[in-house]
Amino acid sequence: MWPERRITTNVEYVLDDSIAMISKGDLDGKITYVNRDFVKVSGYNEDEVLGAPQSILADGQTPSEVFEDFLRTVKGNRTWTGVTKGRRKNGDYFWVHMTAAPIFKEHRIAGFITIRSKATPEMIGEAEQAYAAMRDGRKDLELDEGRIVKRPAFRVLKVFTKLSYTARMHALAALAISI
Repeated sequence: MWPERRITTNVEYVLDDSIAMISKGDLDGKITYVNRDFVKVSGYNEDEVLGAPQSILADGQTPSEVFEDFLRTVKGNRTWTGVTKGRRKNGDYFWVHMTAAPIFKEHRIAGFITIRSKATPEMIGEAEQAYAAMRDGRKDLELDEGRIVKRPAFRVLKVFTKLSYTARMHALAALAISI
């Protein structure tokens, strides 16, 4: 029903400052509710998006790390806040500052709500640079609940604290031999 490949343009659709795109989704990622601003910006009518995957707005260039961080955060009962690039039905793109949070029913996560608003030029610039670096395979950046953060250069050394003394000595010996 929803084509994997669709028309894309290089035309940016800039959101008004007053826009607040709101959607709700179930745990399978299907859209269960959208407001008028969502319909206006997306270019889809309500019947087209209800039941559709949240990825209907995906632009195809956003790195998988963004979606992985989003799901890990929301399913972990935390709020995700970040910048995403979306595609309208006609192929135009748009940038939003998005906040997503889990929705609970009887003390269990039943879905999530997203609120998207206009992203600032500074937010967009930072996201464009970081997402391009991620697509290029750079591993010095990561997302943490939607925030773009630099990984510490010696992050791998944290692993050593979890190893036994003997395992540490073997690892250090192997490292010394390889140098």
